[in-house]
Amino acid sequence: MGDRKVAVLWTERADRDLGRAIAFAEERGGRAPDRVARAVLERGDLLASQPELGSPVELDGEPTRYRRVVAGTYSIYYRVSEAVDATEVIVIRVWHSSRDPATLVLE
Repeated sequence: MGDRKVAVLWTERADRDLGRAIAFAEERGGRAPDRVARAVLERGDLLASQPELGSPVELDGEPTRYRRVVAGTYSIYYRVSEAVDATEVIVIRVWHSSRDPATLVLE
């Protein structure tokens, strides 16, 4: 993909996940909400120039079209959508590392 930037789109579910993460951090007070938001959003922005940054995701030992990149204690799950005229990174979920991965639904 070279130096070409691609669009990074967030699904409603990913937006809600991030909102919940920030709300949870607000309960802890201090600068935690800022750190969570900054870590996730900066890593998401990085995907615009490095869409293959994350590791491929397997479910039940089978490869999927999803990738995962870590941002602090959160994982950002996304997929790269390539068309003839455009490439997009679609952020699917923002998932805290303490949550049970068996309950993760990607779409």
